[in-house]
Amino acid sequence: MKRQFLQTSFSSGEIMPEMFGRGDLATYDNGAKSLVNVNVLSTGGVRRRSGTKYLNRIHSTARLYPITIRGVVYMTVWSVGEVTIYKNTTKQTQIKTVFDTSDILEKLFFATDTDAIWVCSGDKAIQKLSLSTHTWAMSTPVFKGLERGALSLAKGYPVAMGFIQGRTVLAGTKSHPNRIWMSRSGHPLDFALNKGLDDDGIDMVLLSNGNNTITGLFCASDLMVFTTAGEWIVSGSPITPASVVARQHTRVGSPESVRIPVVDADGLVIFVSTTQSAIHAYKQDGTGSGSYDTQPIASMARHMIKGVTDMTYSPKHNRVLAVKSDGTMAVLTIDRAEGLSAWTRYETNGTYRACAANADGIYTVVERYGKYMLEIFSKTALMDSVHTQKTTTKTTTISGLQRLNGHTVFVVADGIVAKPQTVDNASIRLPYPVRECHVGYGYTHKIQSLPIPSALADKKIRMRKLVVRLQDTASAIVHIGNTVIDIGFRAYGKGVLGKPIPLFSGDKVITVLGWKSYGNNSIWNISGDTPLPITVLSIKAEISVNT
Repeated sequence: MKRQFLQTSFSSGEIMPEMFGRGDLATYDNGAKSLVNVNVLSTGGVRRRSGTKYLNRIHSTARLYPITIRGVVYMTVWSVGEVTIYKNTTKQTQIKTVFDTSDILEKLFFATDTDAIWVCSGDKAIQKLSLSTHTWAMSTPVFKGLERGALSLAKGYPVAMGFIQGRTVLAGTKSHPNRIWMSRSGHPLDFALNKGLDDDGIDMVLLSNGNNTITGLFCASDLMVFTTAGEWIVSGSPITPASVVARQHTRVGSPESVRIPVVDADGLVIFVSTTQSAIHAYKQDGTGSGSYDTQPIASMARHMIKGVTDMTYSPKHNRVLAVKSDGTMAVLTIDRAEGLSAWTRYETNGTYRACAANADGIYTVVERYGKYMLEIFSKTALMDSVHTQKTTTKTTTISGLQRLNGHTVFVVADGIVAKPQTVDNASIRLPYPVRECHVGYGYTHKIQSLPIPSALADKKIRMRKLVVRLQDTASAIVHIGNTVIDIGFRAYGKGVLGKPIPLFSGDKVITVLGWKSYGNNSIWNISGDTPLPITVLSIKAEISVNT
């Protein structure tokens, strides 16, 4: 009996093992068993992810936060006791901070106004990092109008803050974990009450069943308040002492021990649940009543998001990246217009610790061999922590590799993949001279099919033909059972020796002899660590079944 399986899209992303028996679902047809170190495209195909470019060493683990001031984008790197500011991936300056332990770093909450970043931790007074002309400075804002000692070492400091309708919002302290203060309208540091005016300050407490310890804020048309017991909306048109209303809409809850950013992803406000093992969208319910509800956005891939510790969204890539406690990243490509919501997984030779995105790209903090690196995802080379050397005259020596001493690295020299080498004395030597060389850690991509339908699990199967449709691809290794096929793309003939492999777009047809029982295993997977591009658009498998 002949059967054909056609996969024209991977738009369902990687699917959790509990769904492997649901071949009746349309989601199954567009899913995969494993999608590692690849991205799902808005058109449904999958592509090997970009590598990362090494930027700098960091003396400790760190948090990342982007800001744009007068059209210029910056990335701030908050490590133990200091913050470093980068402009266009170049280090600008470094400033001492009061956030002097790694435990405090985990609790940092960031908010921005026109030209400054405001930073809360709950344990320290609020700090303000501001840019005046060309000088960055750190200061401690002085708030007035609050009851004496409301913000203090004894009673604690706010865990979160924000800005809405011309008011500064402070939220949650050790003594008052469910309390919110709003400044006078137009007076960001003045919280004075009881003048009987609409622009007076506001002091309110979130009251309901449950422990509503505030964990975060998100300022949109309404003020979204996240607590350990659920999600609230604070609203008013405009917000005044007389009109302000606080209402709990949902009961998911957010973690108290670590501040994971709430992100706006393609129009959805996304947050991590109390257990750090679920991600939800918080949005209006569509009834026009002003009510909000939550919606899980990883219901088919819950295995991907256990232990989330940091999260960011890149509008440039339509991508949510969630750093996990196991050192990997869960990556969601989301395109609501195309109906795309697909999870993949990033792995590296090390441990991801933090991530954040701005117009420059997606930055990440990675721990490698006990040292912390600041890196940015880059298409320059499909390797990680890449060092690039460019010279006007050709050379065989690639130097400046002190941080890679003793490590095995992958090498792409003048567009050609060379053999991996071990760095010795901060350098490697190539067998031929080149002008441009990229050196970095390799990583393996994997695109693995879901198991065949359970009705065929105990049958003998022969792969008659596998048709792989590729785009702009220079390397592809296909595994069918125990058979490994390295698809060739090298051109032959006059004038091609010593030149990069040309990119291929089109179909590659593979045939395999022999019968095999696959059980609950995949029929095929495409994987490899060669640092060359690969994009898979579709897969067609034609099989014979021994009945």
